[in-house]
Amino acid sequence: MARSQNGWTVLEQSPPAAAVPGTNVRLTIRAGDVTVVLLEVVRRFHNEVESIEGGVRDDWGWAYRPIRGQETGFSNHASGTAIDLNATKHPRGVKGTYTAAKKTKVHAILAALRDDRTGTHVVRWGEDYTSTVDGMHFEINADAAAVGRVAARIREQQEDEDMKATDKIRLGPSSSTVLGQADGVITYEESVAIQTAASVQ
Repeated sequence: MARSQNGWTVLEQSPPAAAVPGTNVRLTIRAGDVTVVLLEVVRRFHNEVESIEGGVRDDWGWAYRPIRGQETGFSNHASGTAIDLNATKHPRGVKGTYTAAKKTKVHAILAALRDDRTGTHVVRWGEDYTSTVDGMHFEINADAAAVGRVAARIREQQEDEDMKATDKIRLGPSSSTVLGQADGVITYEESVAIQTAASVQ
């Protein structure tokens, strides 16, 4: 069974495209934990470093091909475990395409994706390559167990950020009067029920 440079099995057919939150960009990434981890990289890169929507199609995922510049060995793109972001702004082999501030932000994102058990950063950035820099490139750099632990942590964080049924919502003065709530506070569950009832009337 063929494997890419990072040890993951090669995918001969494209994995499903995953939507990047807050954008109209879709990336073909290995399903499961890899998608969770790499989408977290892309989401934070887009929000904290630079937009990945510039009107140019330069954000990529899976590609069945060898390692760039080599005749043998599969690229991590071939296993669906690598992505390229803003490729036209950060061409392979070109240094100095990021400011120092942006580099610091990217390294902070990657540090947050460290596996607590092994201390391994599960995503590696091509800008940090010691040979040919590749600032567009981000790839999985750990085994399935480590990636799974980081993905589980991301899922937990996402669940914590979601509204719960019992979360409180404070209404404006007029809304609290209409609903008869003296303190102007209802639960999220109650607000959904009110919206649902209003939509069917």
